[in-house]
Amino acid sequence: MSVATTHVDIVAPAVPGAMPGTVVGAAEVLDRGNRRLGRVPLRAESSIPVEIPHEERCLVHGWSPYLSVQPILVTGGRTQQTVLSARRTNGESSGGEESCRPANGWIRLWGREPDGQWTVRDPSDMETGGDTTVATPLCGPAVLQIGGGRRRPVCTLVPEGSLFTLRPTERRLQGLVEVRPVADSGFTPLEALRLGEWGWADVVERVWWDEPGVRGTPLFDLAVAYLACRRGNLERAGRWRQVTGDRYEDSPAWIDVLAVDAWLARRRGEWRDLASALARLADAKRTPLVAEGLGLLAAELSRLPLESRAPHPGEALRQVLTPYLRASPPSSLTSFTAAHPEEPQPRPPKRARPGDSLPFRVERDMNTLRIH
Repeated sequence: MSVATTHVDIVAPAVPGAMPGTVVGAAEVLDRGNRRLGRVPLRAESSIPVEIPHEERCLVHGWSPYLSVQPILVTGGRTQQTVLSARRTNGESSGGEESCRPANGWIRLWGREPDGQWTVRDPSDMETGGDTTVATPLCGPAVLQIGGGRRRPVCTLVPEGSLFTLRPTERRLQGLVEVRPVADSGFTPLEALRLGEWGWADVVERVWWDEPGVRGTPLFDLAVAYLACRRGNLERAGRWRQVTGDRYEDSPAWIDVLAVDAWLARRRGEWRDLASALARLADAKRTPLVAEGLGLLAAELSRLPLESRAPHPGEALRQVLTPYLRASPPSSLTSFTAAHPEEPQPRPPKRARPGDSLPFRVERDMNTLRIH
């Protein structure tokens, strides 16, 4: 006997800076027996219908890399729309004041010149907006470097022409501030992949395959490729490579594409193609934009199999990658502690605010950061 169903519109929680339609997370509906009735992507300023049994009382809960989502109960036939919201923190609910001290820091923008050298850019190139937003210029590879206080400076590779927020991480060991993209659809599956949230990553990945119009955003494109590689899905990774083509040939993301090419060549047993991709990666002397690519190269591609008779460039690539791996904190974007982008070190020297940088201040509540 068929069960009568009705649909409930699920509305994504508000994420600052998210353009309408941007994927900012995923949600699922569970019935009273904890059975999953459906999973859907959460899009900024959009609602998505989910079918649930009539009169069934269900739980809607979700996940987002930008905020903690508050679960909510709905009833089929009685609830037409449910708006998810951010879960309140303990500090917000109690109204108490944190006893932490404020912290000062600085941010610098580095750019890679045509000759391959990294130089510090004028702070005005960052075009800060609001209290925490930084824009990267349209001019090739870039690094945002964060330092200050008792912390070691951390460099983060960032896509060109993108918006980023500085998020305080005073209670964590990896640095004073975390660099995050402003509501980027690709950051959602990348964070899900990093945290092992495969179910949420799958939901967002389907959007990329079903809607060609969302393609062309570097982090979203790369997230789909790395999800296929992590699963060992050779067919899906090959399809991704055909769809992407040479879109990123003159972009910082081209290093990530080469990493995917090397993974495909290894899985297909194409040893000459693998050697060629690894040699190009070693010659570039650069790391992937996404930390998943750095791990992929280190785990699977820096050594050729014994049965290969092709030239062996793995040692040269390993020499390039090892310093970055030793200096990398947990992050979706490639990050490493360093005083200079070409000199990753596990413990670079702490230093006072350097020239050509912008100062910022993390307030006592450890949730507020202001760029001066």
